[in-house]
Amino acid sequence: MRRVPRLAREGWEWFSGEPHKLPKPVRFRPPQQLEPERKWNRLSGTVFRPAGRPPRARPSSGLRDAPQTHSIFFLAYVLIERPQVVIFAYEYYLANRDYFLLSLLYMKDAFSNKQIEVLNKLGLTKTQAVLYLTSLKHGILSVLELSKLTKVSRQQIYEDSQKLIDFGLYEITRRQGRKYIAANPSKLIKFGRGKIEATEAVLSDISSLLPSFEALIGGKKNKVVVKHYDGLEKLERAFDDELAAVKNTEVLSFAGSIDDIFRFFPEVYWEKWNKKFIQQDSRSRMLVHNSDMAKETAHRDKRYKRETRWLHNFPLKINIDVFNDTVLIVSFYDEIAIWVESRVLAESYRIMFNTFWELAKPFK
Repeated sequence: MRRVPRLAREGWEWFSGEPHKLPKPVRFRPPQQLEPERKWNRLSGTVFRPAGRPPRARPSSGLRDAPQTHSIFFLAYVLIERPQVVIFAYEYYLANRDYFLLSLLYMKDAFSNKQIEVLNKLGLTKTQAVLYLTSLKHGILSVLELSKLTKVSRQQIYEDSQKLIDFGLYEITRRQGRKYIAANPSKLIKFGRGKIEATEAVLSDISSLLPSFEALIGGKKNKVVVKHYDGLEKLERAFDDELAAVKNTEVLSFAGSIDDIFRFFPEVYWEKWNKKFIQQDSRSRMLVHNSDMAKETAHRDKRYKRETRWLHNFPLKINIDVFNDTVLIVSFYDEIAIWVESRVLAESYRIMFNTFWELAKPFK
């Protein structure tokens, strides 16, 4: 390193043709020794001096007076007028060369957010995804090498590596000690399919236990449950909830004016809804106001396991469906629906419906 000041001086003399006196050579000290002094200088505004020497005002570094018009001119100024800065930077680089090289290597290993995101969706944590991709790129790696490349603690690497082994995405090699190697990327598909199969098995178990789960709510049969749906989008959700609750059940519907119903929910919507309805082995009876639209709708009764009858002067502005112990009241104009679970209320509406049903007439 002693040759560097001499080379800088010779370079200046060759460039300018004049002798140049370099400042006092910079003695390099490790950064951990310089940090306390820098903190003192920053907080006190004076230059740190060893004990026995009074502090003096910190002189200007001279770099503030450098030309700032262009970065190239500034660099030339530093190289020519302040070579000690270059010397210090070079010595600092030599002392921390391994750190800089590892940092550059880590930057090369930066993976795309899409790759990390896909592995996260598959069930891997961010750390597990980084470990897998790093091993996939660099091959066989030890825990220490993985820690240097990913900046993850070794303890965390041990834990996540074991999980990756359990997932089938990591393998261990005993060659030259304990090292890890990433499994072929095709194992990711196998891992994903395994999670799907496990989820399907859980859903199958839930389906088999569903009656026992429903039996737990038996104590609430005498209580009234009321739910509200506000807005047209929520009305659609109310009909979806009804569809889920009427499996293998008869639905009694005070439909009233079919024309008003189709104004808010078109016929295409009801065709899709009725197809799902009959797939559940459900059936329905419907009371409507006499109209051409209602008559046309009644012609499709056999297709949807439905029976329709009409009444004079029955243009209801609401729709009331009765099924199980539930009454669903829908007001399309007010964009509101009320779901009431009450055995007494449901039985009362059934009596009312059957009374009107005897008075109603079928379409011919």
